[in-house]
Amino acid sequence: MKFRPPVVEIPTDDPFKNDALGPDRRKLGESLASVFKEIEDNLVVCLDAAWGEGKTTFVEMWQAHMRNEGACCLYFDAFKNDFVAEPFDAFVVEIEKAAKNLLQKEDYTGEVVSSFRESALRVASKVLTALPGFALRAAARKFLGEKTVEEVATLVESGAEALNMETERIFDSYRESASAIEQFEQSLRRLGEQIRMETGYPLVIIVDELDRCRPDFAMNLLERIKHFFHVPNVCFLISANLTQLESSVRSVYGLGSDAPNYLRKFFHVIVNFPKCTPLSHATRYIDVLQKYHGLPEHRSLHGMSFSRWLTVCLAAHFQLSLREIEFCMQELAMCFAGHREQSEYNEVLTPFLIIVRLHDRELFEKLKSGYPTFDEVQRRLGLDVLFQGVEGMNEHVPMSLKNVLQRILPPVVQRTDGSPRVREVEWLEATTPHGTDIKDFIRHLCRQIERFEVLR
Repeated sequence: MKFRPPVVEIPTDDPFKNDALGPDRRKLGESLASVFKEIEDNLVVCLDAAWGEGKTTFVEMWQAHMRNEGACCLYFDAFKNDFVAEPFDAFVVEIEKAAKNLLQKEDYTGEVVSSFRESALRVASKVLTALPGFALRAAARKFLGEKTVEEVATLVESGAEALNMETERIFDSYRESASAIEQFEQSLRRLGEQIRMETGYPLVIIVDELDRCRPDFAMNLLERIKHFFHVPNVCFLISANLTQLESSVRSVYGLGSDAPNYLRKFFHVIVNFPKCTPLSHATRYIDVLQKYHGLPEHRSLHGMSFSRWLTVCLAAHFQLSLREIEFCMQELAMCFAGHREQSEYNEVLTPFLIIVRLHDRELFEKLKSGYPTFDEVQRRLGLDVLFQGVEGMNEHVPMSLKNVLQRILPPVVQRTDGSPRVREVEWLEATTPHGTDIKDFIRHLCRQIERFEVLR
């Protein structure tokens, strides 16, 4: 059994070939490529989607597609590099490395490329220690330490000349840094011009995983690289979840910050990432995961595979993200690996309860420790819509779930006065086809599922 989600193989000749989510993402990639080629101005595009919707996989496919079109794309993984204190330092170093590898591979040579690499290395070596806050804190620690007011006064009188020299050194370092950044910008401009002339595309810089970074790293990175957003023939594609970035803004600048307007100053265009449709595309992806994890393709449930079950529950009804689907499939694989003997009840309820735990933890806890009625569960999860049938899905699938839940959960009947009561006698005396008490079965299954929880 394989546990980790599969890594999508990206063929160099057809990058979107193995995209299990259908043609929409290919169409988006081709449209984006066309926009970047036709645009004459500098452009900053934000690719907006929730965490787990497949942005990084798309970006990797799109980068390969752009390379096939002759474009030059440089990639920066913000989350991978947020362990450093100064994001701009990491950005410049990683962009220089990417440029070195790609430009050599694509036979870009000459003074322009050499100048770009030299300026990148120079700015990386200068920018960190030249930042005013860093420098002033260093100077303060050097001269003041933990001195008292009287000691500071004495120090200021006796060390004025030394302090002036240190201040001048700080200013010199800052001026050198500003000069290095200016040279980097000029080199970036010349590189963009050369790439535009040779390929018809601007230089495209991709910043990925920005929403997963430390809030201060994400905000500081945007504030640093925004000074290059105006460079001609250089465009940016920034992949992030804007809702999460807004939380980062509030974390750094305060809860009262106007986060949406703050972020708008960085981007020219926001692209809404296409979601997979409930059945057709998600089914394909779940089939891939089912085979990868070694889950059985067919059980006793009308010959239907578990992928169809999960497609109904996940894609058609609960609208879970791709990442959430992956987690559910991983947990399903763990459950079936740990409990080989399966009944129809297990086969139906195990994927259902895994999804309930993800979607409504409070209800899962109630199923584990109490006796919620069928009507309560149906109402809380909106299952009446699911039980009416899903277009494109065998009608036996949702009805089988309904039948099992009605047998497992305590029913509600009407008293003569119209008030509901549980039909306790029939339900308490009922057993599953394998002889297990009905009232304890779902609680026992919840505890089995709870033994394995895939961390997100």
